[in-house]
Amino acid sequence: MTTSPTIAVAGAGRRGPEAFRAAERHSRLVRRLRVATPFVAAAAVAAAALSAALQPLSGDIHVDTTGIGVGGPTVAMDAPKMRGFNSQDRAYEVSARTARQTIADPNRIDLDELQARIELAQNGWAKLSSRNGLYQADTQVLNLHENVRVISDKGDDAMLQDARAEMKTGRIVTDKPVAIKLGGSDLTADRMEVLDSGDRVLFSGRVKMTLRRGADTAEAVRGALEPNGPPKAQTQ
Repeated sequence: MTTSPTIAVAGAGRRGPEAFRAAERHSRLVRRLRVATPFVAAAAVAAAALSAALQPLSGDIHVDTTGIGVGGPTVAMDAPKMRGFNSQDRAYEVSARTARQTIADPNRIDLDELQARIELAQNGWAKLSSRNGLYQADTQVLNLHENVRVISDKGDDAMLQDARAEMKTGRIVTDKPVAIKLGGSDLTADRMEVLDSGDRVLFSGRVKMTLRRGADTAEAVRGALEPNGPPKAQTQ
């Protein structure tokens, strides 16, 4: 059963000002997670731009390439780079070392060394990279394989083994372990699902969160940790 994690905060069972401060620290952490979720969903924006690379282009997307060649049953594009704006008028740029389309199956687009940069709210940005990708144009699904990584300007860093991005529903899912760094916290899980284009993120299977002391989080965690260590994210 897939459940969203809850954060166990030391001292939450005590009454009075100390309990209030613990609850406030917990609220800050929850807000931090909510703010960070859009960068995880950057793959969906990359999928939209890549799907346009070998299809008729709209006026708000610009595509550069160093060459297009036909070899047997395959059409190849070298170093495609796409720039444009999404529905929220935020800029993005997506590139790949090569993009290949099979003539017999024009809906299939294979990608090598995918790179994407997406503008986020409040002048932030996120970068996505993946060694390999497969975009299926008829179903609008992008599958990313090998060394999938998303980083943001705030230092957030997500490492995934693979990911499946469904454009029609705004859903991204991976059934393999993920490791995410959010400021001064580390989160790991066996599975991750992004819903509604990043509005909700669900983690399941051995979910664990560790708060690290440092300049960025010292105020948030000071006094909240018991001697037996930091709180862990739990599933119900």
